[in-house]
Amino acid sequence: MVIGMYKFEEYINSNVLNATNIAKIMTNNISRYFDNEELLYNLRLIIAELMVNGVEHGNKCDCNKKVYLCVEIEKNKKIAIRVKDQGNGIECDSEKYTLDIDKTYGRGLFIVKKLTDKLIINKNEIVAELYL
Repeated sequence: MVIGMYKFEEYINSNVLNATNIAKIMTNNISRYFDNEELLYNLRLIIAELMVNGVEHGNKCDCNKKVYLCVEIEKNKKIAIRVKDQGNGIECDSEKYTLDIDKTYGRGLFIVKKLTDKLIINKNEIVAELYL
């Protein structure tokens, strides 16, 4: 499993391609610590969904705004993924998070919520935690 503590921080310009690329890069970095393919797939999906959400909904694809990503792995305890955009924040109404294909919002957070042990939403910052 994990040896020690791992921390990765990055700011990206608000661009969907940047958001998906950083998810791929992050997952590749984390794969040095885990050989669990399902966990790595889920992490990549969580990071991508949160980053794209920050770009599209938070920063409204404004390339002058940044999205912050921090992934921390606590020694054999948990993985915390923190994403913060420069938008006005979201309402913390979990009823909005749905897989309804007619809606243009909520699917990403619905997926993230299902894949994590804890999801904390505080205005324009989201923290997703997975316990190891």
